[in-house]
Amino acid sequence: MLNKPNGNDFSLKMFSAYSFSITFVPVMENEYKLELTQKIAEVFMRLGIRSVNMDDLARNLSVSKKTLYKYFKDKSDVVKQVTQTIFNTEEELIAGVVETSENAIDENIRIFEIANRMLKDLHPSVLFDLQKYYPESFQIFHDHKNKFIKSCVVANLERGIEEGLYRPNLNVKIIAGLYLTRIGIIWDEELFPSGEFKHSEIHLEIIRYHIRGIASPEGLEYLSKRISQEFPNLL
Repeated sequence: MLNKPNGNDFSLKMFSAYSFSITFVPVMENEYKLELTQKIAEVFMRLGIRSVNMDDLARNLSVSKKTLYKYFKDKSDVVKQVTQTIFNTEEELIAGVVETSENAIDENIRIFEIANRMLKDLHPSVLFDLQKYYPESFQIFHDHKNKFIKSCVVANLERGIEEGLYRPNLNVKIIAGLYLTRIGIIWDEELFPSGEFKHSEIHLEIIRYHIRGIASPEGLEYLSKRISQEFPNLL
């Protein structure tokens, strides 16, 4: 026969259950919000930002507007949180690539793959919409490019020089600046009208141009012998 718990036992069990609930429920809420944010990002990438309102989001996600307003104050808040989530995810992916890549060229190619997957699904108007209508969110993109991406490019150049795969006489700061400038022109409608050029195709040419411009003879040999088998488009 089970013993009836005394008052202290009962209080301890109630406290444990309460502690579990106040930690478990927020975790569930956070996971749901992250999933919701990621799905909203997919809608924006597919349809653009300005053309989508809260009703459109609710319909595309099969949720109520009440649910959206539970997690986001308004559309501007939606855009800001989606933008931050996208670049947080990208930074985590890139950090993993840097840690596990065999060398600087391998690292460059794998980061190219991550970026190109995003560009293939990106609506042509997204960056324009951010810059013109959501400056706070555009600043997130600007900081991501000019701080995080720049630091990655500098570190990659220094690694490649040390490994002998990049030319030893590279001016790292200038090359990093040139790279960021080239990335910025992907969305230049005057140079590359979206009806004529795909963002992913422009990006491919930029990466090809970049690697071939900085590679040493040893780096070019590595690119030809090993990377060409897996990434023939980069030759």
